[in-house]
Amino acid sequence: MVYMVGAVSMPLFGVAIDRVGRNLYFLMTGLVLGLTSHIMMTFTFVEPYVCTVILGIGYSLVTTTCWPLVSYAVPLRYLGTAFGM
Repeated sequence: MVYMVGAVSMPLFGVAIDRVGRNLYFLMTGLVLGLTSHIMMTFTFVEPYVCTVILGIGYSLVTTTCWPLVSYAVPLRYLGTAFGM
């Protein structure tokens, strides 16, 4: 379920992150959503599907934000190797 939600939302989040920028805000939002989902699954009686959808959205935000951040951290001459690894 997490990956199905991610497959649908990752292209949408990718376009939004490319247009808006502010990668770290999107990254923090994804991390908070993942933490919130795990807390909801642990301490509440909310339906697990709701928690799983929230986890999928958080997962897709984190992954679509982390891939472009490699190009900011690695020098240009090593970029192909960094993406390959």
